[in-house]
Amino acid sequence: MSGASAVELQQLRDAAIAAGIATQFSPTEATLGLRELSPAGFSAQESMRLLIPVLDLAAGSLGELSPQQAAGLASQAMKAFGISIDEALISVDRMLQAVNVFALNASELPLALGTASRGAQALHQSLSETLIALGLVKNVIPGVDRALHGLGRSRRIAYRTRYFIAAAVAVAQSDLVLTLPRRPGRHLARQLDLAAYAPPLALPASDVLAPWHARLNDDPLHAWVREAVFDAANAPERALVTSG
Repeated sequence: MSGASAVELQQLRDAAIAAGIATQFSPTEATLGLRELSPAGFSAQESMRLLIPVLDLAAGSLGELSPQQAAGLASQAMKAFGISIDEALISVDRMLQAVNVFALNASELPLALGTASRGAQALHQSLSETLIALGLVKNVIPGVDRALHGLGRSRRIAYRTRYFIAAAVAVAQSDLVLTLPRRPGRHLARQLDLAAYAPPLALPASDVLAPWHARLNDDPLHAWVREAVFDAANAPERALVTSG
């Protein structure tokens, strides 16, 4: 660990050995966790204090996070949300609670927090508030990013929009590529003379929600519109193709 004295290096070795005895992880795994904390700006003394919370996070993830990954996640959360060393253990508990309560994947937390923390900082949200938001909106990370993250890859995003049509038009006028659900993707490809290909990796399915106010549950006209939308969404793709 850079900047550590000879005494501190010995203390770090002792801490790794003690952690290997006290936890399910070996001293080597504990050392990898310690090494991950140094580039994040933590001193040797701070890293030793963070070691047990980091290993607790790795253990609580049930194999989804290695000690090294847990150290990266802990340091990421602490830096993004201004969490002190003394609050580290509580913050780890909150992350694990969010994983359990909202059935989140611990392995997706680094990417999820990295995506959400920018907006959270602007809104002055705490880690707990951000974790709750992630739990309520599980699809905050697009399926493409989740799949690429699992391969250790990421994409470069050049243009953002909420609308499929606007994104497809941007692709038609540039050298960009776009990932779309199959049905609108094929339709827009035909309309804009775009080449359409299946993605080269498996992508997770995304939920499509249709919320409405409870007072409209029994409204005949609203119920008819809902049924029409659901029938269209569930219809075979060929049934939606009309002749010109």
